[in-house]
Amino acid sequence: MRRFTSVGSAAGLIVLAVLGAGRLEAAEREETIISVREQVSVEAESTLRLDQVADLTGPLRETLSSIRIGRTPGPGRRVVIARAAIERAISEAGIPMSTLLWQGRPQVRIHALGQSLDHDLVEKAILDGIAAMEGESEEEIRLVSLRLPNGPLLPPGDYRVRFVKPPSGFRPGTQRLPIEVIPKNGSPRRLSVVARMEVLAPVMVARRHIRSGEKIRPVDLKQEIRPLPTNARFLRTPSEARGTMARSTLREGQPVRVKALAPALAIEAGEVVKALLREGGVSLVLDTVARTRGDVGMIITVDGIDGRQGLRGRVVAPGRVVVIGSDPVAETTEGSAKEKEAE
Repeated sequence: MRRFTSVGSAAGLIVLAVLGAGRLEAAEREETIISVREQVSVEAESTLRLDQVADLTGPLRETLSSIRIGRTPGPGRRVVIARAAIERAISEAGIPMSTLLWQGRPQVRIHALGQSLDHDLVEKAILDGIAAMEGESEEEIRLVSLRLPNGPLLPPGDYRVRFVKPPSGFRPGTQRLPIEVIPKNGSPRRLSVVARMEVLAPVMVARRHIRSGEKIRPVDLKQEIRPLPTNARFLRTPSEARGTMARSTLREGQPVRVKALAPALAIEAGEVVKALLREGGVSLVLDTVARTRGDVGMIITVDGIDGRQGLRGRVVAPGRVVVIGSDPVAETTEGSAKEKEAE
């Protein structure tokens, strides 16, 4: 009876050993299941791993998880990765395809997550840039409003913003301003934002009411700090008005645009004019008053200050005429020189 029990125990051990070996061999033959997902959202501009695009189960799960599939796209962008690309990455890692069982989708859609620009960071960078430019001109620049691009533009993480001086400088109104965004981990990128600017600068304004066609003298203008309108040029110094007249009426205190002025005529009506009369080698210079206005080369009528009848003279320079009938030499440069000597 005891001998029978010993033989039975030995046989049982052999059976258990055979069953254990079978289970071990079956475990070695067990396949790892890769179930490709339909779509995933991942961090932009980062490494894309297999465990991010597929569910993994089986003995090779840990090994497969870290396999690099590629690089995720930029913020907000979408790409599609086919199963063939995933198989290629697994083969390059040395994993036999015979140990894998594929399930799920034939491709996976990737959506790269990102972050939008921070309004306060951008505004501070622009204001710092404006402050750094102070002293380069007499203009005072103010940022009125700021509009940033929509959508995610940057990968997640910290970044800083640097202002880039616009090539054409600041101008009043709406303009695009370049900025440089520098991520903590990543390459800098150049973007642009839409800003509405106000530019204050010294401009010339009318000191008095100036009629259309009236000659403008430097004393008729004064300099004040005013906001500059969009797409308009204004006189900045009194000397710019020298030799000009008003194309249209200028009200007192009105900023004077460059286009509001025109070259002045040499003589205006009512202006005191020097009239040269030369005859027989004798030159006379008379103080007269212009009855009409005229430019160089034109013939106008002048009256004697003492009430003498009008004379007709040819305008030769601002405030100067040569009386018609004078010796021809009087209208030449040499004549002008002798006239000055006579005076």
